[in-house]
Amino acid sequence: QKLKRFMAGFMAMLTLVGTLFTNGTTAFAASPQANIAFWNASVKNSGEVSELKSGYNHGKILYSILDGNSAYCMNFGLRADGGQLMNSYDDASTSMSAQQRKLLSYCLYYGFNSTQKAAPSNSQCDEYIATQAMVWVIVADIFGTG
Repeated sequence: QKLKRFMAGFMAMLTLVGTLFTNGTTAFAASPQANIAFWNASVKNSGEVSELKSGYNHGKILYSILDGNSAYCMNFGLRADGGQLMNSYDDASTSMSAQQRKLLSYCLYYGFNSTQKAAPSNSQCDEYIATQAMVWVIVADIFGTG
């Protein structure tokens, strides 16, 4: 019983130290069908982007790898704590217009993509953030507007 308590305390401290002194975290889903890893892509909070969701302070942008490929958030301001809303689909959204789908396909084709499972470099994070911003702008249907 003492050994179990000691090991539980040790693992808790190890988790705490790992969380406090690293740039991000890696999480892998329990399901054999999904493999999720994420790190903090931004050092600072991105703050409020009123064009995307007025009054919502986004915080840091996460660099995500889902099922072995770069993954991007389609819904600015929709929380997905612990990955419960992270899904991999060939057809990500049916509520976009044909023009939005075309722009999004160009964005994802020419934007940043990685299959690397290690922590990203600063330049990879920069490219990821730029692509993520374009995804949000296209999905919000404000691409090409004032």
